Amino acid sequence: MLLRLQMLSSGKYITAFPRSLVGYNAQRWSLNILPIDLGKKLPVAIVALKHRTLSPAVKLFIEHARAASKATLTD
Repeated sequence: MLLRLQMLSSGKYITAFPRSLVGYNAQRWSLNILPIDLGKKLPVAIVALKHRTLSPAVKLFIEHARAASKATLTD
């Protein structure tokens, strides 16, 4: 993510970021939001390291994140 922001701030590149990320970094990296509708929602993934045990808090977070995404899809 940091590399993408650094490349973007050079002015030679364009990329897609979630609005929430840009909102927190726009001023810091001198970014402008272009009013472009991509037409569909981009996928979101949960990534974990192999051979690592997830803590109970992380498992609970994943359960709630999945439930929230399913609720959003049905609305």
